[in-house]
Amino acid sequence: MKQLTVGGVEIAYLDEGKGPAVVIGHCSSASHREWLPLIETLRSDWRVLAPDFIGYGRSDPWPAEEPFSTDADVNVLLAVAKKTKGPLHLVGHSYGAALALEAARTLGRRVKSLTLVEPVTFQLLRQEGRPEWAEVEQLGLAVLGPVAKGEDRAAAAAFMSYWLGRWRWWLSPETPRSKA
Repeated sequence: MKQLTVGGVEIAYLDEGKGPAVVIGHCSSASHREWLPLIETLRSDWRVLAPDFIGYGRSDPWPAEEPFSTDADVNVLLAVAKKTKGPLHLVGHSYGAALALEAARTLGRRVKSLTLVEPVTFQLLRQEGRPEWAEVEQLGLAVLGPVAKGEDRAAAAAFMSYWLGRWRWWLSPETPRSKA
């Protein structure tokens, strides 16, 4: 793993292979490790760069005394992209897909392709005035409230219960829940 500093935070990233550059972003509750099977397949023909976003994997957490920047993880992708020359490919999953989409807007013509897997684009619900936005906003409050208090397990439970169903999360084996 290599290191770079973005906004005062130490970021770990994997940089493997040779060839055209591919920058990939992981989903929330993951790290670069989400992509290891793909990286193994691609690295003989592609240069793959896979950062751990702030607070994930081997990257440092956001400084507690600093207000969080909504562009912080987009800036991680942009900083990793600066490690490459010429055109590049952006790939992201869920949270990483939303970040890749935003990074592509800044990188412009450098982006040769953009692959978004299950992109989280809830802001579109708000912008369009859709009633589903209220549900998403409630989920955000249910997660961010415990995060602000340092109650990571409660935040993870709120998030995972929403996506998996309340009983499935609580009935899951202790191991995944204990890592939250």
